[in-house]
Amino acid sequence: MAEWAILSKNRVIKRFNIEEGQCLAIGRGDNADVIVNNSSVSRKHVSLELNKGFYYLSDLNSMNGTRVNGEKINSERQVFESDNISIGKFDLKISKRLTDDEVEAGSVAADGMNMESHNQTLYVTGIHKSGKKETTAPKNRLSVLQGYGTPAKLILRGKTITVGKDPSANLVLTGALTAKCAFTIEYRSNDGYFVIARQGMFNKVMVNGRTVDKEKRLKPMDVIEVGKTKIRFS
Repeated sequence: MAEWAILSKNRVIKRFNIEEGQCLAIGRGDNADVIVNNSSVSRKHVSLELNKGFYYLSDLNSMNGTRVNGEKINSERQVFESDNISIGKFDLKISKRLTDDEVEAGSVAADGMNMESHNQTLYVTGIHKSGKKETTAPKNRLSVLQGYGTPAKLILRGKTITVGKDPSANLVLTGALTAKCAFTIEYRSNDGYFVIARQGMFNKVMVNGRTVDKEKRLKPMDVIEVGKTKIRFS
């Protein structure tokens, strides 16, 4: 179990614990696992996952964004205890990185902010707990070889991901003939990853030069093509 803290202007306004295998949603909504009641935070702003001792952060299409070391993230990213993480106007730190001043400041209410609690430790259950399929899935990845895609590399960890022109896709592509959702990649326990083509007049998905009609199981070093974009699975 590890304890994290949410800070505003170097003041600790909330603490929470995360256990191995948990994936917690942080936001201002009632259905978030860790609630930060402030308008700069989206209802479900970001998720933090602890998987086999490693932390993974994902922005959940928040309004004000999530930044790691000053860089805005658009997809899942592995984070480390030394990283500087910001969620809207707030900072997120593992508790053992707090300074003495930051710990003492926790008793002071955040300036002008309607926080529902201050400096309290929360023992959250995590309604978004990672299932066995997610925690045991092999960590393959997608790498953009040709064309434009954001991010250029995307780690696959057992979660279904979308690839296409839609800004909300896990891997966002550009190109006139690219569909909003060109294809998805799905993990199936004991069978591995499958690319599933989405049907559409202008949507053609190929693996190693051969058209995918419905779905195809992926093997390491397979190359997926959509329009002029080539993506390697490894």
